[in-house]
Amino acid sequence: MKASAQAREFVAALALLLPQTPRALDSAPPRAYSVGAAYDPRRECLVVFGGQRPGGVPSGETWSWDKSGWRRIDAPGPAARNAPAMAFDEHRGTILLFGGDDRAGPKGDTWEWNGVAWTRVDAQGAGPAPRTSARLAYDAKRGTTILFGGFAGQTVFGDAWELDGKTWKLVAADGPPRFLHGFVVDAEHGSWMTYGGSATAPTNGPPPCVGETWLFDGQAWKQWTGKGPGARDHVTLAFDAARARTLLYGGFVEGEPSAETWEWDGQAWTLMLARGGPGNRGNPALIFDPQRRRVLLFGGFDASGPYNDLWEWDGKEWVRIG
Repeated sequence: MKASAQAREFVAALALLLPQTPRALDSAPPRAYSVGAAYDPRRECLVVFGGQRPGGVPSGETWSWDKSGWRRIDAPGPAARNAPAMAFDEHRGTILLFGGDDRAGPKGDTWEWNGVAWTRVDAQGAGPAPRTSARLAYDAKRGTTILFGGFAGQTVFGDAWELDGKTWKLVAADGPPRFLHGFVVDAEHGSWMTYGGSATAPTNGPPPCVGETWLFDGQAWKQWTGKGPGARDHVTLAFDAARARTLLYGGFVEGEPSAETWEWDGQAWTLMLARGGPGNRGNPALIFDPQRRRVLLFGGFDASGPYNDLWEWDGKEWVRIG
């Protein structure tokens, strides 16, 4: 009996060190590729919108998650779409959404969610061209939300725009062209960063991915030349304000999904020997939760399809919470 108990304890301990196999949840957003997601600290909830369901049908559903679980929000809003960019605007207290795509092509509309309703933002100025797979992040120092990258047709964008809630303004037109990339505002080190993704549009197959780290100091983009996580696309990043680190999880490396956890401390990348984890996947939504002081990970996909599971990272281990 004693030996049997010790064996069970060993198996349980070993399981903590291995990626855990996710499963679909009924009480969660339907499984979809490339959802938009942002955390709303005023209302203490994660908000998820859109994505593309298996079979190629875009979603137009809005879901929220808090300590009581998931709930679907039945409110009219943006048209169904894949790969919208989303971020929380701290100044206005709303979640912004830009672009994405459906079967008609890329979109160029801007919306905001105030916790009750979606409202289309008729921003002044020319604004970003319609695009999909762009990234949004809030820059507290500038007091604006930053849009970077994305693609439409055969054009891959390297421009960066900011929105103050009323007007779109071009900040930098000459950044590295990227889509399926990671982008984050590093509040601790005063820079923007993009990592990975693809620099050329897809033609007869997936375009090659890159493994470059680029930093923007408010004036110009500069490539960091150290060693990083390696070439990969379907990358997402999140800035962990509790630990002053930028987090990367997964992505596709040579066409295969990864389960690696990497952190950037402003000087270098470090591969984290994380306990447990969501397993191999690309393009999960990564979002910092300031209430829990954790980075949340939602969904993503591998060759078997998309997931709808929810995890949190505390700097040492991944724990499934939904």
